Amino acid sequence: MYAIGTLRIVGRLLRRNCASFLTNSSYSQFRLMASGNSNKCKVATEAHDKEDALLSDVFNLTMKMAVSASRNRDNPVVRFKTPEVLERELNFGLSTDGVDNSELLHICEKVFENSVLVGHPRFFNQQFAGLDSYGLAANIVLDALNVNGHTFEVAPVLTMTELAVLKHMQKFVGYEDGEGVFCPGGTYSNMLAFNVARIKRFPESKAKGLYGLPKIVTFCSQQAHYSAQKNAALLGYGEDSCVAVKCDSHGKMIPEELERKIVETKNAGNVPLLVTATAGTTVLGAFDPFNKIADVCQKHGVWMHVDGAWGGSALVSKKHRHLCAGVERSDSFAWNPHKLLCAPVTCSALFVKQKGLLNKSHSLHVPYLFQVGKPYDESYDIGRKLVQCGRRVKLLIYIIYYLPAIFCSYAVRIITHTYQKRVCFYLAKVFVVVKVPVTQR
Repeated sequence: MYAIGTLRIVGRLLRRNCASFLTNSSYSQFRLMASGNSNKCKVATEAHDKEDALLSDVFNLTMKMAVSASRNRDNPVVRFKTPEVLERELNFGLSTDGVDNSELLHICEKVFENSVLVGHPRFFNQQFAGLDSYGLAANIVLDALNVNGHTFEVAPVLTMTELAVLKHMQKFVGYEDGEGVFCPGGTYSNMLAFNVARIKRFPESKAKGLYGLPKIVTFCSQQAHYSAQKNAALLGYGEDSCVAVKCDSHGKMIPEELERKIVETKNAGNVPLLVTATAGTTVLGAFDPFNKIADVCQKHGVWMHVDGAWGGSALVSKKHRHLCAGVERSDSFAWNPHKLLCAPVTCSALFVKQKGLLNKSHSLHVPYLFQVGKPYDESYDIGRKLVQCGRRVKLLIYIIYYLPAIFCSYAVRIITHTYQKRVCFYLAKVFVVVKVPVTQR
């Protein structure tokens, strides 16, 4: 590990200085820098001054054209232009010639002018919330650190905070001794659940794949998120193996229909692997009857996964958590705080009731990265539990965002306010997410 770390440092130094050899003038400048420490320090200081000036200017521009502009109701939410118009007005071509700071700042202005103001009071979206100053502050810190959250030694504090918040969230789900990981979105969280369910049922499939296994069938409601089908295709089960179960007039899965489909699958000689129940469907905002679905899954030995990406945040509201009654009986639970809890995009988590399954399903022997005998508990290397190695640490966003009262008054008010402001819920079949105004925090 340390040899590779040295190579990376050397590579970084080479990248930083290689441009100096491209032209005679830059080569002369490089020789001048090498002629004395004072000259080298002077050139480096001038470069740093320019970089710092750009950072300061971009921050001020961000405050003006994103933060402040979002608070002005007289501004439009978006100045919409078609792709063709944007191509005519903006230069999207790549060039080998660099630009100075003033041109970079001008480009940033154009980006703000032609983007959606998600923090605007009239911005509504079912997938994510608007702009929050605490989340923006956390992003600034994370971007400045620019660490990868795969092992403890490269992100010690962030790893500890991530695990602490996951443990706290897990209490709301109701898993006494489970585990969790932050993921880059709800679809990814659901995919990991699909994979863990298969390896739990067929441990040999991690090494040998699907070859030799019976046909695997998964189930979801007709109102479920499309990721149920997408992940079935991605993992080799096939889109057709994802069976849609009928819903009632409120968009909730009918447990009797689920059991009928499971029995049909068994009679056909296939394996019913997993059921995706939904806490807050995308269109109707429906919450499936989790206890009844859990009864069916337990009876037939089927993994129960709850996609609570959208509505899982009802768990933090004493008034509305009854909507999630029974999710504690599930085997896995996906939850996106960047939706109803208004955390910055993306903030998604997957929880698994049985501790150790994530590591068993996704870890490999990688001696150059996940070594044995580290001077700390190797379970703190979060990358062992995941598919990807490169991952941006998201947890500081969550910590700073909820430092005043994490999972307490503010979060509860968001959920309660949202549910109280439903607009034409069953008539329009749209669940409108309303963010708590700043003055009400």
